[in-house]
Amino acid sequence: MMNNMSKILFFMCISIFMINAAEARVCYLPFGEQCNQMPDYLHLELPAQTYSSAGVFAESRRNAADKNAQTCTGYDLDKPLDKNYACSSCTDGSGTHYQCHLVCSAEKCGEDEIYNTQTCMCDEINDTCKKFFHKFKSVAYTPLSSSECSNVKDDLGLQRCVSQGEDYYAGAVMACGGKKNIITAAEAEELAYCMYNPTDTYSNVYGDRYDGFLKSYNADTSDQIFVWVGWEGGNADNKGAVVRMYDVYGSVLYFAERDGSRSYVDGENRAEWKQSSVLSRTLCRI
Repeated sequence: MMNNMSKILFFMCISIFMINAAEARVCYLPFGEQCNQMPDYLHLELPAQTYSSAGVFAESRRNAADKNAQTCTGYDLDKPLDKNYACSSCTDGSGTHYQCHLVCSAEKCGEDEIYNTQTCMCDEINDTCKKFFHKFKSVAYTPLSSSECSNVKDDLGLQRCVSQGEDYYAGAVMACGGKKNIITAAEAEELAYCMYNPTDTYSNVYGDRYDGFLKSYNADTSDQIFVWVGWEGGNADNKGAVVRMYDVYGSVLYFAERDGSRSYVDGENRAEWKQSSVLSRTLCRI
């Protein structure tokens, strides 16, 4: 049986161990340190702006001397790197060395976040753009004939129909339940700014396309997507409608023929689009 003195010593040792364990910290050594003198082994590789925003090195560098005396040689961190980083490590007589890098993957972003290719981080989408999630739906449609369009023109809110042949624009409007329910030109342009996040404000928008909005509409996300917008020209047979293109690297507004034969680049140069999804699907307001 343990006598009283042995019990006291036992509990004193346990208490000292628990105190030391509670105060223990992980030591992240600085960039130039290497494990066992192996050149260019493991070191931290982080953008300079990350230090202060993550709270990783700013305070550590200022108080390195005091912290080194208390713990180990190197930089003592109050907060380890978060899930946005992947790290490897090695340990030698000086302590533990880490090599960390940002995990660059758009898949880790939530629906209300957009992937920033410059920082490999997920930036939160602003409230103005959040309203476009699930605002529309991708709907299949078929064109109306000229006579069919004429019969339902007033009910659909259309001003005119093509004089002969098929009217794809009228078919898209009908699938949406009327012109009031198809995406407007202003909405399509605002959506483009949300999708590409450009720095300049022009009708034609350029940048890397964010597909989150299109996916929320169950829409196509191929290289080029054309969308009819709620606008009619004065002559249904001559550039009688407008489409907005959402390409992988930018968005442009085009005049278009309602019979689905072509769109117009720069207002004059014809661009054939017989295989385009604009001839079979459209975006309707939910």
